[in-house]
Amino acid sequence: MRPGGTAVFLEMGHPSNRRWRALCELYFQRLAPAVASRLAGSGDAYRYLPGSLARFPAQAEVQRRFVANGWRAAEYKEYLGGAVVVYRATK
Repeated sequence: MRPGGTAVFLEMGHPSNRRWRALCELYFQRLAPAVASRLAGSGDAYRYLPGSLARFPAQAEVQRRFVANGWRAAEYKEYLGGAVVVYRATK
């Protein structure tokens, strides 16, 4: 990335509301692989998501890491109650 360039990332997030978080986890652990298996013939592409998301840092930590690594104007915006997050930062 060139200096002054802006990066924008769309990621899954960690909802702060525990009920919504539990519902999202249920979706990723059970429903998404089952639906993918039926529609695409294989749910394998979706089976990694729960573990991957569990290891991914929370939104504020991602923002902190951007700043710690020299990015400016690091920010994030949550959608769907924090289940989807858009990160934006300038190098």
